[in-house]
Amino acid sequence: MTERLDPVPCEELLHRLLRNKTHVDAGSGKALPAAFHRRPTESGLSVDLKSLRTVEESCSSLRKVFGVVSLHTGSVRDVSTVQGTTGERINLEVVHDPVDHTDKPNPAHTLICKVPLREENLAGAEHVARMLSLQARKVAMPRE
Repeated sequence: MTERLDPVPCEELLHRLLRNKTHVDAGSGKALPAAFHRRPTESGLSVDLKSLRTVEESCSSLRKVFGVVSLHTGSVRDVSTVQGTTGERINLEVVHDPVDHTDKPNPAHTLICKVPLREENLAGAEHVARMLSLQARKVAMPRE
């Protein structure tokens, strides 16, 4: 992310697509912490702004979705972790990052930033993933 992205207002709701069956508890349908691990190729966790895209529109962008959860932007920002070797405690950030350079534009695309990578900060990454999974509320499960 080289450009400056706009922060999302605290009152906005976010949708996170659960793209893997290992991201969902089979019994309850709730998101597991694995759904909130950042991949090394990503600059943040991808979510959509509820105010700009319906669940159906979000789900249609992927071949398979195992569920959708909502997160409250203000609560996401309350999650903090210790970064790097400095021991500095930082809070997550939520920024609007619309995608318009692909064949499937997404004006609602947003990033949850400052999520540590497991390869660099396992304890911090696991803490953030656990906190986000506890906040997540099940929105929809796709029909079989």
